[in-house]
Formats: sequence, structure tokens, C-alpha cells
Amino acid sequence: MNKAQMHAFDRAVAANCGHQNERLRLLVCRSQIQNSYRQIENWGEIEALAKNYGFTIFTPGDHSLEEQIDHFARADIIVGEYSSALHNSLFSGPAKVISLNWINHVQQAICYSRRQPLTIIMPEDGTAILAPTNAYSEPVPYRVKLSSLKNALDHAIRNN
Repeated sequence: MNKAQMHAFDRAVAANCGHQNERLRLLVCRSQIQNSYRQIENWGEIEALAKNYGFTIFTPGDHSLEEQIDHFARADIIVGEYSSALHNSLFSGPAKVISLNWINHVQQAICYSRRQPLTIIMPEDGTAILAPTNAYSEPVPYRVKLSSLKNALDHAIRNN
């Protein structure tokens, strides 16, 4: 992103941030996504862990753009499956971003341009679930190692 684009995102954040003093920890949820080519098998366990750390479960598609900008602008820590929903970190300042899985360099570029530390937690077996090049019949299931997520959360909170 160039400086003009970054300033445009900064202006959008400034115009829509309603509760600037109330900081959030966001777990970005994609539960409404139909026909995804990937699926986290232990999402319920991830939600439970995040709730124990005081995270707000947030499904961007259920909210207006203004509400999405507001939530992401107030986030100190953002966790979510690598997706366009997680790309809303564009509207965040220097939040810590924890991505579950890796697909391409888009989230890395967003985090770099917005000065956001990025942690990527690969699927439990270490294999990235990439976008399919051909049609797929079933989503690829994968698991997130909870101990890795817990370590990343501990680190992010400790360095917040």
C-alpha cells in the first residue's frame, strides 16, 4: 500500500471509531461462510480458549462496514482464520494479528503496511490449506494446535 492508501484507511478509522477508549480483543469468526474449501475442526475449542482470554467473538459479515471498522480500530489483538474477514485488520492500528493457517502473502502485506506484528499458526500437521486450483467436492478439514494458539495469545498479551 502506498501512503495515500494508508491515509485513506486512517481517515476511515477516525471517522467511524465510536468508543476509542474501550479496547477489544477480537476473535474473527467465519461461521456464516457456506461452501468454504477449508474448515477448522476444533473451532469450538478455539472459541472457548479465546473467551477465557477475554476475546469478543466477532463475525464481520453480520455487521455494517462502520461497525466492522469500529471493532477493528479498537482491537489490540486480532485472531482469526486466514481470510478476507481477517484482512479487516486494514482498519486497525498496530494491533497484534494471529492468523490461523496461511494462504498467500496478502495478510503479511497488510500487517507490514499497518505495522502489525503477525503470528501465523499453521494447521496441526504443518501443511497450509491453500485455495484450490480446481473445483472441490468437500472442504479440507484441519485442526489448530491449541497449545500453539495459547502460547501466541500469552505472548501477545504479555507484549501489549
